Amino acid sequence: MYAYYINLDRAHHRKSVVENCFSRFAPAQTVLRRITAISANEVGDECAGRLLKEEKACIGSHTRALRASMEDRGHALILEDDAVLGPIGFNSLSQMLDSSLAGIDLIFLNALITSADFIFIRQYQIYRRMVASKGVAFLDPRGLYAAGADAYIVNKDSKEKLLQLLESVVQFDVPYDLLLKEWMESGKLQAKLTLPFLTSLSVLADDSQITGSNPDWNRFRRLYALDSDFHLETQANNGVPHDRAVDRFTDEHLKFLKILLTRYASYD
Repeated sequence: MYAYYINLDRAHHRKSVVENCFSRFAPAQTVLRRITAISANEVGDECAGRLLKEEKACIGSHTRALRASMEDRGHALILEDDAVLGPIGFNSLSQMLDSSLAGIDLIFLNALITSADFIFIRQYQIYRRMVASKGVAFLDPRGLYAAGADAYIVNKDSKEKLLQLLESVVQFDVPYDLLLKEWMESGKLQAKLTLPFLTSLSVLADDSQITGSNPDWNRFRRLYALDSDFHLETQANNGVPHDRAVDRFTDEHLKFLKILLTRYASYD
């Protein structure tokens, strides 16, 4: 497996978190490559569009990672540096790679889902069923996926296709994850979303390097990761207060459901 993680030169701690996960748990044949992220200062005025320079730099960084992956023949795991994997996630990833990508361009390993009907009923039911069977469900993200491009796999046969779509963008008005959403909804890309999530968000994601982040939604997403217990331990060992870390589906589940219900009037 070839993995590419996007990392700004100044983000040393994020780099160490990603590399520590891979050194501890990735299969021996895994190749991890660091992709130097494009900074906002490198985005020139010739890059048209209403996006912030940080958002334009994000698109450029993912394009850079995809171009780098063209040098390798295998599928490409592309990560932002606030995505983390634990031992169960790596194991599931190794087992499902080839068989799950047949006819699929992308597999998202984590995403923000904001459909109220789904997150308050079906998401939890599917999660519990998959955990009990030690399996992973592959969902059609259309109508569910709201945002999130922190961890996804690009089929080795779809790299050129995605690169052409990215290189066709001349007006940068839509953030990277929402570009992917547009292409999925229009049928230009075929995608799946894993549940449980094979990756999780580190607490570093709560301080976004691009735009404002929402810690409540991030905590909710962490609940659905295969390695939620591992990530709790990792965060605690790195000095994260327990009330910022996410445990498992007990009182934390009810707590964040309540937060989302009371703080947000609309989810779609």
